Amino acid sequence: MANSIVLFNAPSHLPTKLTYTNFTVWRTQLYSGLIGHNLLGFIDGSTPPPSQTISESPTSTKQIPNPEYILWLRQDQLILNAMLGSCIDTIQPHISTVSTSQEAWERLQVLFANKSRSRVMSLKERLLNNPRGTRSIQEYLQHMRAIADDLALVDNPLSEDDLVLYTLAGVGPEFKEIAAALRARDTPISFDELYDKLGDYEIHLKKEEPTPSFSIATANYTHRQNKFTSRTSPHHGSASSSRNNTQFSPRGNDHFPTRTHTNSTNRNNWSSPPTNNRMAPSRSSLHCRFCDRPGHATNECRKLARFLRENDVQTVHSSSHVVPLTANATTMHRRPTSPSWLFDIGASHHVTSDTDNLHTYSDYGGPDEIHISDGTGLPISHVGHAKLRTPHTTFALDDVLCVPSIN
Repeated sequence: MANSIVLFNAPSHLPTKLTYTNFTVWRTQLYSGLIGHNLLGFIDGSTPPPSQTISESPTSTKQIPNPEYILWLRQDQLILNAMLGSCIDTIQPHISTVSTSQEAWERLQVLFANKSRSRVMSLKERLLNNPRGTRSIQEYLQHMRAIADDLALVDNPLSEDDLVLYTLAGVGPEFKEIAAALRARDTPISFDELYDKLGDYEIHLKKEEPTPSFSIATANYTHRQNKFTSRTSPHHGSASSSRNNTQFSPRGNDHFPTRTHTNSTNRNNWSSPPTNNRMAPSRSSLHCRFCDRPGHATNECRKLARFLRENDVQTVHSSSHVVPLTANATTMHRRPTSPSWLFDIGASHHVTSDTDNLHTYSDYGGPDEIHISDGTGLPISHVGHAKLRTPHTTFALDDVLCVPSIN
């Protein structure tokens, strides 16, 4: 044994922590580090501890501490400390009561390298019943390789062909074409080659997936000339900020793109031109936001028209014909002497600048912002519910956004 201590610690020499699924990898890490520093004998028993005491002199019967044992003990405790620090919290208790690194190694082998028949059957069952599910190909193949390594560790190695077949059986229906082609090959494929081919095919599938469309919340400040019994009205989304006139821009029919940004000024109503010549959707793709039924647009809904008549709602539309990518603004006036009230349809978001306008609310905590006409993003602080009370009924507004900086 050398006359000096070799520093051996977990962060430097055992950076990969031992878990319940990576014992083979962790064992290789431990072995290579100990062999490199000529310390493997401490855990495999080939470097046993020397006698704890020695005679003070050849002719004396007095015993004194053996310097070689003290040196051995210090080195052994450094190895034990590194092993303990390289285990996850739930594994550490299994070796926390041992006194030497060899005892710790033997306990870990019993825990992870149990060669009993039940252990072998359990590993094979995991291999047979291990569908990929929602995991990525990389995660799935790594797990399959880990199970195969555990079988090899208990002297039950799996052939390369069997591992490939087990892997293809659980890869999922998305990979059925390439799985069938790989099974039909005359020449066997290695697991490493399978790893590359399935990984490339996964990238191919992701490229073919349709890109989801995301709507950007935009807000229009609505100023009411007269209040109902409720407090300040929430703002309504999907257009740009207006000035002192009373107007808002509804989002239009559900099938219209929601990323269109428009500017409104002191005009009562307006309609921006379409940005392209795409044809309007078919009737089957229309869906009414008022009655929640397909086959017609919101502005064609008979129930909505009857509802507006019965409640004396006055609306002025900028255009009787609405096309895709057209922002359709509706002007509504609340006459102080009139009992009529304002009705909002199609707004993508309801916005208020004060939480006092919300009946209940909570912190928003999301990354989204409200975008106004100049492209500025305004942070959302809270989301909640509001109630608008009229002489005839009460409207419940869900998911109202609180944006303190909007004005």
